[in-house]
Amino acid sequence: MDEWKSIESRQFKDLAYSRIEVIKKFEEHLNTDTKEVPTLHDFLKKFSWLLDPRILEFKDEVTYSSLLKDEFSEEKLDGKDRRIDFLCSNALGEILYVIEIKRSKFKVDYNAIEQAYDYGSFLREKYASSTGFSKVVCFVVGGEKSSQRKFRDKEQTYLKTGEVFVKTYRELLEQSKEYHKEFIEAYDEYHK
Repeated sequence: MDEWKSIESRQFKDLAYSRIEVIKKFEEHLNTDTKEVPTLHDFLKKFSWLLDPRILEFKDEVTYSSLLKDEFSEEKLDGKDRRIDFLCSNALGEILYVIEIKRSKFKVDYNAIEQAYDYGSFLREKYASSTGFSKVVCFVVGGEKSSQRKFRDKEQTYLKTGEVFVKTYRELLEQSKEYHKEFIEAYDEYHK
C-alpha cells in the first residue's frame, strides 16, 4: 500500500508540475491582452480545469451550439459579442456548462452577465429534462468586473442561485495556482 501511495503521489506531483507550466503560459497570455479567439478559446478548451476542476474535458456540443445560435441570432447579440464560445459537461453529464469568454482586458458588465443568463435559461427551458442534464451553469470570463451597482447586484443574485458565475482571468489564474500548490506541498510533506 505504501508503494502504491508513493507512486500515486509522484504522479500527482508530475501532473501538478505540468499544470504549473500551463498556468505560466496562461499568465503570459493575460499579460498581453490576448484575443479570446482563437488563443484563449483554444487554451481554455484544452485546459478546461483552469475554469473549474469539475470540468474534465469539453465535449462536442454542436447540437446545443446550433440551438443557441438559432435562438440568439447574430443581430440580437451586441457589438463584437456575436459568438457563443462553447458548452461542455462534467464527468457525470448532469451539468451543462455554458462558457462565455471575453478578451483578457474586457470588463464584464451587466449586458454580458444577462446574455449568459439568457443562454442558460433557454437551455434549461427547452432541453434540460429531455437530454439528461439537470442543471445549467454559466460562466462569463473577462479581464475585470464592472463596478456598476446594477452589475454587482445581478452578480450576487446569480452567485446565490448558482446559475451564472463571473470570473476574471486573474481569479482563474490564482485559483489554479493555489489548487496545484497543495498537490506539490502534499507530495513534499509525504516524502520528508
